Amino acid sequence: MKFEEIFANIDQNLSVIDTMREEVLQKTRLIVRKAAETIKAVHREEWDNAEKNIAEMRTALKSVGEQVKQHETLAKRNYVEISEQEFAEAAILYSLLHESQIKTPSDLQIPDLSWLLGLADVAGELRRHCLDAIRNGNMAVAEHMLELMEEIYQNLFSLDYPKGLLGGLREKTDAVRKMLQATRGELAIATHMARLNENLEKVLNKKE
Repeated sequence: MKFEEIFANIDQNLSVIDTMREEVLQKTRLIVRKAAETIKAVHREEWDNAEKNIAEMRTALKSVGEQVKQHETLAKRNYVEISEQEFAEAAILYSLLHESQIKTPSDLQIPDLSWLLGLADVAGELRRHCLDAIRNGNMAVAEHMLELMEEIYQNLFSLDYPKGLLGGLREKTDAVRKMLQATRGELAIATHMARLNENLEKVLNKKE
């Protein structure tokens, strides 16, 4: 076979892969965008919107996985992994705050590591929810968010495996630890201030 024929075949193959790559990129961008929208919807308690977005992400992620499997060149990229992590973060946050349960890797149909990396990111959103609760004076909700953060950290920390197996999970776990420490301190201060205000109000009421 001549060079011209070989390169003609390669060019044709690359053209097909490039077209599919663009399609995959569009879908992964959709997943990332929908994940962000879902997280916002969860914080606003717009549960129907969040559920709709999760369904759209699930469909797009499945399509991406099927396309990537068709070409080894695409399979070596991290298109699927990033999308899975974003999907996991949004879906887990929704299930924790709306359904009071946690979706498993099997429920979401994603690998364990993608689920773990997404779970680590959930801690940051729980911190945000905790701080919002503190500002609104809802200490019970704030304490519950802290408890969830602590549970996530303890379980992530228990995984003692090499970095080659866990990828960037160890770094994310360290970030969760720092967020947890900061949140615990902020909640302690807010709780103390709330008690002081309550006691002061009792004293003032007695004087009246």
